[in-house]
Amino acid sequence: MGFKAKSYAYPYGEFDSNVETIIRKEGFDYICNQNAGAVAPFSTPYSIERIAMGEDTSIKSKLKTRALQVETFNVTVLDNTIEHVEAVLTDKTIKSVEVYITGHTWERVKVNNAKVSYNTKKVLKNERSRVIIKADDKIASKLIMKRKKNGQ
Repeated sequence: MGFKAKSYAYPYGEFDSNVETIIRKEGFDYICNQNAGAVAPFSTPYSIERIAMGEDTSIKSKLKTRALQVETFNVTVLDNTIEHVEAVLTDKTIKSVEVYITGHTWERVKVNNAKVSYNTKKVLKNERSRVIIKADDKIASKLIMKRKKNGQ
């Protein structure tokens, strides 16, 4: 085509640290994932969040979404079941959040000293699931891949 692309979007928004390392070596200025969220000054250019648009998606409501800054965001999965969600929020004033796992309902969780700690036994229903932490109009999300039975 005669030019070098400056950006890359992970197919279906899926990637892991190995894929990220390979793609970053290609010299892209920025890379888009498909985590639900928004771009903020603290966003990394190698994992820009984007919005999946569907037939019934309201772009007006999606544009109101802001990024929730987290210092850490970890999800513990055992046998395709989410056991624990933990995050440390940058905003120390937040007292509670809502946690969502694809295919399940939103759950209100108390925040203690900026730490979200949510024990659960939610089975991953889809090949790709999202874990979302929401405080008002701000969200942080993680994509979780269901493991195949052979461990892949």
